Amino acid sequence: MAAVARHTVEAAQVAGDAQNAAELMQRGEQQTTVSVEQARRAGEALKSINTIVQKLNDMNAQIATAAEQQSVVAEEISGNFTGITDKATIAAAGSRQVGASSKELQQLAASLQKRVRKFTIAP
Repeated sequence: MAAVARHTVEAAQVAGDAQNAAELMQRGEQQTTVSVEQARRAGEALKSINTIVQKLNDMNAQIATAAEQQSVVAEEISGNFTGITDKATIAAAGSRQVGASSKELQQLAASLQKRVRKFTIAP
């Protein structure tokens, strides 16, 4: 009987161990399911991050292009200002020359007028 009792106890222990193993396997399966879901969510998050990074890269490229275009326009404006300044300098020099010529013409006219007064018309 002792042998049967011992076998019964051993069988109960084996059954308990089998039950514990089954519970551990079930928990392992649940944890695997949770891990797979977390990995799926992480993959989706990475896809979203990748999309955002691509959009940022596109925006940076657009900003760089716009900055380059602005630089070209700024250089054109600077060149135009330089041209305007040069033309204004030339115009100012021309105005001074015209002023000097006008003064000289005025003096010549005055001199000519004095000479004309010296002439008399004989009757």
